[in-house]
Amino acid sequence: MMVTLRLLAIFCCFLGFVNQVQAQSNDEWSSALDSARAKEDAKQDSVILSAKYIRYTTLDMMKKGTSTVQIDTSHQNFQYYNKQNLPWNPSINLGSYGLATRDLLFQPTKTIGFQSGFHSLERTLYRPDSIQYFRARARFSELYTVGFFFDDQVFRARLAQNIHPRLNIGGEFHATKTAGYYSNQTYSDIKSALFAWYESENHRYNLLTNVVFNKLDATENGFCLSK
Repeated sequence: MMVTLRLLAIFCCFLGFVNQVQAQSNDEWSSALDSARAKEDAKQDSVILSAKYIRYTTLDMMKKGTSTVQIDTSHQNFQYYNKQNLPWNPSINLGSYGLATRDLLFQPTKTIGFQSGFHSLERTLYRPDSIQYFRARARFSELYTVGFFFDDQVFRARLAQNIHPRLNIGGEFHATKTAGYYSNQTYSDIKSALFAWYESENHRYNLLTNVVFNKLDATENGFCLSK
């Protein structure tokens, strides 16, 4: 009987010692895990989001060589959203956004082939050579709005992403609506584009592709009578 009691007492002491060691090891593991988590949270984000890593090129730039420029994040020339009012390219127009426009400075046409002769709405057209092809480390998106409290309402959305270090795809959507100042001066347009830029691994070849859609709806009133 005494031997059984001694064995039972030794077993109880052993269980108590094991529980104490286990509790101590759990406390040490918990404190070590908290320290590791705190150290991990204190690290800086490895993804650096900066405008200097978002660059673009155009068709005219690619004709001279493979080069890119940084996007402009300032408000320079923001007030010239209407291409009819560019001081470096003046024009005469029917008095409202998007209506028929004619250049005041002589600019000869340099394209070869048949020409219809209708150029009054060319300033508002979105052309393939107007597209910007991007290089970005992360997804780039841009929202541009003018108006909503004025007569001219201009909206633009743009999205581009590098799905491969040498392949960038993106799309754009433009929409404009204005009622004008007089009768028959309403104008609206919907423009969209899909584009992609692929550069070969040896940087010798580039492939630029795009699809552009334009829908312009402009009325003409003949302007005001001279008094």
